[in-house]
Amino acid sequence: MNSITLGASITLFLQQPSGTPPGPPDRLENILIPIIVPLGAFAMVVLLAWLRHRTNEAKLRTQSEAQRQLVEKFGSGKELSEFMETEGGRRFFSNVLAADSNMQRQIERTIRVGVILICAGLGCVALLVRNAQFFYPAVILISLGAGLLIAAALRLSRKWGLIEQEQRLSQGG
Repeated sequence: MNSITLGASITLFLQQPSGTPPGPPDRLENILIPIIVPLGAFAMVVLLAWLRHRTNEAKLRTQSEAQRQLVEKFGSGKELSEFMETEGGRRFFSNVLAADSNMQRQIERTIRVGVILICAGLGCVALLVRNAQFFYPAVILISLGAGLLIAAALRLSRKWGLIEQEQRLSQGG
């Protein structure tokens, strides 16, 4: 399908008046399949994202534990400063600083994806004028985008120490 045919198909689709809704489904599978398939796909994406998050979390926990144990082995600040002057010491502490930079990139990526999803949802809202079938994608895209922006805000507040500070104040410490 070339671009002219595609453009003509999109134009015809947008100019098509909304017809009468189809009748109710007559069989149970015609009711369940449109519900189960999208929910299953969504559940799979959530599961994969959760597994990736847990894997990264375990990896970071292992690295930080190894780094903590290495720093504890030094008896004095002089030994630590001598270690930092070696090539291995510079590499070790550059990895610690790179982890902070990686978190910043993850927060930026989360914000970027959230804004893109909200914009796509607003595009679906604009298409609601022509076709009411864009209501559910609009709600889903805007909700996902807002959720990602909220998650990024929570990560930033934890990184800046605002959440722990509020918890200490509420506990009287």
